[in-house]
Order: sequence, then structure tokens, then C-alpha cells
Amino acid sequence: MQQSKKTLSLLHFSFLIMFFILAFVSCKKKETSKETQTETPPAPDPNPVCCFNPSFQFIQTNEVVNFFNCSSNYDRVEWNFGDGGSATISEPSHKFEKKGIFDVVLKAFKGSVSTTVSKKVVVGEKAGFTLYTHFSPWDYMGKYSGFQSYALLYRTSDPTSGYYMNGNVATISDPATFRVKIMVIGSYTVASTDPNCPTCIVFKSERVDSAMTDDIDAFTGPKTPTASVKLKPAELTYTISGISFF
Repeated sequence: MQQSKKTLSLLHFSFLIMFFILAFVSCKKKETSKETQTETPPAPDPNPVCCFNPSFQFIQTNEVVNFFNCSSNYDRVEWNFGDGGSATISEPSHKFEKKGIFDVVLKAFKGSVSTTVSKKVVVGEKAGFTLYTHFSPWDYMGKYSGFQSYALLYRTSDPTSGYYMNGNVATISDPATFRVKIMVIGSYTVASTDPNCPTCIVFKSERVDSAMTDDIDAFTGPKTPTASVKLKPAELTYTISGISFF
């Protein structure tokens, strides 16, 4: 009897061992199956990415511009500087000896595939634009007898650098991005406090309100050439003409 019990116990133990072995093998098969089902990553884009930045975009004649190549996935490059000059090295330098506006073109190759990008370099030139303003009928607000408007040109990166535009005409001599601040100055009168002239009238003025235009790029002009904005005494509509070079 005891011998039978021992035999049964051995059989149970053997079945347990077989069960764990089969479970282990099954798990391994599943893991192997998952590994074989892993998706193959997509092939990289064969096209080259073309990109460059010049060290300067506004220069004088006989000055040198360095060109920094930020392209990727390319075998070779070709440069055309727009003035008859060219290069095939990755990051060339070029002296512009003529006055003008030149389209610098970079062409990047990957095998037989190529992409192209261009940027302008302005040599010996300045950019200019004109600001036109129109105000709706003034609301004198019971205080002001008249208004004047002034335009100041600011670099977008430095809002403290504004200077008055001459007759609403601006001249840009560097490739910064600009904005125009239009200020409205109101004039009014107050009674004199001078005891020697109690009937005299004193004229005073103060800034009533102002508006800032959108960014104006030296090459492409303003993002919004014409826009309207509500100021305290009137509605202002301004128009900025396209960029011209001289």
C-alpha cells in the first residue's frame, strides 16, 4: 500500500515537471514569434535637405560674406552667388565686388536627387518704405482742440531704439526686422496761473494713444501691409508700401 502511494507521488511530481517544461517552451515560442513580427523601420528619406545662412545680408561693395551650410543628407553641393561667382565646397566665403541685390543659390545633391534654396544678399544698397496713415473723424473727448501723429521706427528686438521717421519715410540699412510705432499727440488749453496775465491761455500737449504695426522684414516687407486699429480719439488705418531698394 505504501509502495503504491509512493508510486503515485512520483507520478504527480513527474506530471508537474512536464507541465512547467511545456509552459516554458510555449512562452519561448510566443516571445520568438513576437520578435519575428517586429515591423521593419521605414527607409530614410533619400532626398537631401538644403539649408544655409549668410553671415551678413546687407553689406558694402568689396566686403566678404561667409556662408554657413546647415544642409543634411547630401553628397556634394554647388553654390551660385548671383554675381558670376560659384563654389563647390561646403562652407565658402565670397567677396561681392558689385553693387546690387544678388540671389545666392545653394544646390545640395544626394546621388541623382537634388534640392535648392536661395537667399538675397544686398550689396551697397539700402531699403526703404513709406507709411501712410488715415484717421477717422476725431473724438475730441471734451478736452482736446487738435491732434498730431508721429511715426517712430523700432527694431523688433530692441523696443527702446525708436527714432522719428522723416516724413513717414523709413530707411533700413541692416537686415533686422522692424516695427513702426504710430503715436497720437493731443493738444489742449488751460487757464494761465500767471498772476501777471490771468486771462492768458496756455497750450499743452500730451500723448493720447499709440499703436504698433506688425513686423516689417527688410526683404519681404510687412506681414500685413494694411491694417486698422482703434485708438482713443479715432480709428487708425495704416498702409505700408512695399520694400524698395536704392
